Amino acid sequence: MVRYVIQTEIEQKELRKLYYGDRCSLSGKLEQPSVNRNFYGFNYRTYLERSYNIHWIYKTETLSIRDCTPGKGLQVRLYRFRQNSIAMINDEFPRELAGMMNTLIFGDRSGIDESLQEQYQSLGLIHLLAVSGLHVGTILGLFYFLIIRFGIIKETALWLILLLIPFIILLTGGAASVIRAGLMAADVCLVALMRIKITTFSQLCMILLGLLLYKPTFVYNIGFQLLITASLILSSKTILRDISPFRQLLYGSFIAQLASLPIVIWNFYEFSLWSLPLNMIFIPFMTIIILPCILITFCLFLFFPCSQ
Repeated sequence: MVRYVIQTEIEQKELRKLYYGDRCSLSGKLEQPSVNRNFYGFNYRTYLERSYNIHWIYKTETLSIRDCTPGKGLQVRLYRFRQNSIAMINDEFPRELAGMMNTLIFGDRSGIDESLQEQYQSLGLIHLLAVSGLHVGTILGLFYFLIIRFGIIKETALWLILLLIPFIILLTGGAASVIRAGLMAADVCLVALMRIKITTFSQLCMILLGLLLYKPTFVYNIGFQLLITASLILSSKTILRDISPFRQLLYGSFIAQLASLPIVIWNFYEFSLWSLPLNMIFIPFMTIIILPCILITFCLFLFFPCSQ
């Protein structure tokens, strides 16, 4: 991690032109991240190692974009598009709407006030602000519905979804929950295309093992720990019995809340009794209304930008 104190406002504007993938030449010194000074206090060194695989902090007194060369490749272009889109949304949309759009589309929560995030967390709704299986499933579901309506056959639609999944993972920031949800969707598509007989729970287990082999520190990520999908899969026979949609929603929400309770308490030290009824209201509201409307608004703005 490079640490630098910006000197002037002009310099701040210049440094905003840096993009993911740019290569910069710097001079400075290496320092180890600080550790906790009190028992059970926050350990910054452990946090960086487990969350970002960062082991050193590089302090520099000079940082200029003139010492940087642009990166190349498809991944760099996607991250550049993501960075430009976030900036464009911040410039063109009202502050409250821009923060929600960047959160739900690109997984960037910097535009949402910390006090509002704390309120979501206290009410047990913070998962709605994190790009996860709910968002990936909604995006892929909308895409599948649209291309099927255009007359594309099911097999071709599944192959198109497989091509779309890596782009979604990169554009949303590549969080552990997004990677897990994307791989799960890809696995489901491949199983359907190749007509392989394997249980959904077995597919999930293989994906989790593969992710841990790729990056063992994922086990410390709360997005990886919240395996609500596993609890819903194991209880699907109970949830999907011949009962009313309302009772299905009630059972599914209750099982999800029960499965997430230990992990939520361990990480956030609190749990809201309002969590169950609020999730029953806000999850369908977010899935059916808010997220599709935000996606449509963003796509329309890309193709038909407002003239100044």
